[in-house]
Amino acid sequence: MDFGKKLKNLRELAGMSQVELAGTIGISSVMISQYENGKKMPSRETVKKIAETFGISSSDLIGDNINDDPIDEITILNRAAKRMTPENRKKLLEMAKVMFKEDFED
Repeated sequence: MDFGKKLKNLRELAGMSQVELAGTIGISSVMISQYENGKKMPSRETVKKIAETFGISSSDLIGDNINDDPIDEITILNRAAKRMTPENRKKLLEMAKVMFKEDFED
């Protein structure tokens, strides 16, 4: 998976908009869009900030191994859930219950 697709996937898994990610790392949302569309590549420092935001290493972000392990996705979702409001966490849990009904039944 190329960098832009990884970035978009990570951002969406974390429930962040381009504007939110841009604000978190201190760049414009236009740059995030350009990264995701493969028009530009970020500097090493920006890669580091993006990786830190999602709790992964820079090499995981720019390498080919992201999303090979579902644990990475679970970690990202967990970190995103911690930043959510209690109401949004409740909505996320309700969605998961609908999607994985059999796993929530006792």
